[in-house]
Amino acid sequence: MRILLLAALLGVLASACYAGSSDPAVVAFDRTTPGPTMRAGDNCLACHGEGKNGSSVKWGLGGTVYPARMSDIDSGVGGATLVITDATGKVVRATANSVGNFWSAEKVMAPLQVQIEQDGRVRKMPIPAPAGSCNACHSKEPLGGAEGAIVPP
Repeated sequence: MRILLLAALLGVLASACYAGSSDPAVVAFDRTTPGPTMRAGDNCLACHGEGKNGSSVKWGLGGTVYPARMSDIDSGVGGATLVITDATGKVVRATANSVGNFWSAEKVMAPLQVQIEQDGRVRKMPIPAPAGSCNACHSKEPLGGAEGAIVPP
């Protein structure tokens, strides 16, 4: 009986921690459920951008980190930190979670200088980004001169 009660309590706590969490370290049990691990690889700002009707949660930037440029959409990796400096000099940091997703509610003004950091290594994006919708260009079919998916250095 105690084991069942403990299991039920852990289930409730896990779902409470996950539901609506903005903590990038929270791991989802169901990647189809809206939350921090949803739709890795998609253009986050298509729904979460200003003026979009898809979600009440609005972000200034978002994307997904992958182990290689042409990785499978479900193979995102966590731990890398994106450092974005906007046109006003504001610096925003966002760390990729367990499925590679990163985001920030901070509004940024393009053009954006972007770099990715992990384990003391740094890679800078060679050209300024036109917006915070990172996966719009860094996708399976890259656009705007992107070399493919966002990868750690």
